[in-house]
Amino acid sequence: MIAIIAICGAIGSIARYELDQFITDRTRSEMPIGILVINVSGSLILGVFVGLQLRHGLSNNIELAVGTGLCGGFTTFSSLMYESTQLAQVGAYQRAMGILSLNMIVGGIAAAIGLAVSGAL
Repeated sequence: MIAIIAICGAIGSIARYELDQFITDRTRSEMPIGILVINVSGSLILGVFVGLQLRHGLSNNIELAVGTGLCGGFTTFSSLMYESTQLAQVGAYQRAMGILSLNMIVGGIAAAIGLAVSGAL
């Protein structure tokens, strides 16, 4: 199971990097929009899979592979902290707090939507 989690984590990390580059190359924002999109979509995916496991008996191995591996590699708390710190260092405190707040609030909402969707399947 460890190997599967590691492979899924590698896939998630590569997907995160590619998606962040894709978004960053196409936006002109000083805000780390790519990280926001990644964390929110990862929260939604995680909510769906946790809900499937809780409500429909999805295998714990699948939850570990997708939740711990794929979503763990895909979502990124450390990049969020890095980007927020970079904003704060140049005096953009409101932007730093804004991106932190958006990630936490919208990510939580996305996870709740994922749980609701999985219960409706």
